[in-house]
Order: sequence, then structure tokens, then C-alpha cells
Amino acid sequence: MVSGTLLALAWAGWAILIAWIDWRHRRVNNRWWLVALPLAILTPFALHDGWAWAVFLSLTGLLLALVLHLGVWSRGWIGGADVKAYAIVGWSFGALVWLEVFAIASLMLAVAACLQRRRAEQRHRRIPMLPALSASVLAWIFTGPWWVGGQGF
Repeated sequence: MVSGTLLALAWAGWAILIAWIDWRHRRVNNRWWLVALPLAILTPFALHDGWAWAVFLSLTGLLLALVLHLGVWSRGWIGGADVKAYAIVGWSFGALVWLEVFAIASLMLAVAACLQRRRAEQRHRRIPMLPALSASVLAWIFTGPWWVGGQGF
């Protein structure tokens, strides 16, 4: 499917871009979320059969992302860009895919935290989350779906 391939490449480009920005500057400007808006609107309908099912999965993905991240954001443990990125991925790909992406990104962040903890001089430095999320999204785009079924691009 040509449109699916173009959508996958657009997501890959966006994911790489926000990962680089977060790694380099530790802050992602809101305009990059606006760039993702057309992708976020189109993706559910490209991935899922039926309008109602696509909207249901998107809403559950968005709700799941917000429930799991707004609490830690309100405590200052993660940034607003992290919440926005997980929310966009949740809406775009749906709850089932979001769980897969979240699990892999969390494992990558856990490994990064352990490696950073071993470096005594950098104990209090924050770990950027978006490179792990982006790597997980890229892996899903090009190799998924993994555990819960569904269809990829």
C-alpha cells in the first residue's frame, strides 16, 4: 500500500527529528507537535478498519497515555513534550500498539537509567525520553505489530 508506506516514512522522519531535538536541546518546540497533527489525524484510519473502531482505539490510546503520564508530569518528573509525544502516539496508533511501544521505550529507558547511574559524575542529570520513544515507534513501524496483533502500515 503506497499511502501506508508514505505515512510510515512521514512518521519515521518525525520520530527521528523529535528524538534529535530532545537529545540535543532537551526541549521540543510546540510547532513540531503541529507538524505531527495531520499524521495523527490520518493514521488511525489508515491502520484500522472502520471509522468507529479507529476512533475507539485512538481515544483509548490517548486516554491511556494521559492517565499514565499526567501524574508524573505534574510532579515534574517528565517534561510536557514527553506527555505530548506519548499522547500523539496513543491517539495515532491506538491503545494496543501504544502498549507495545510504551513497553519497549520503558525497557530502553530503564537500561539508560542503569547505565547513567553507574556514572557517578552524572547522577542527577535527566535522561531524555523522546529518543527511546522514537526508537520504539520506528521499530514498530518497520517490524510491527508484535504481540497484540493488528496490522502495520
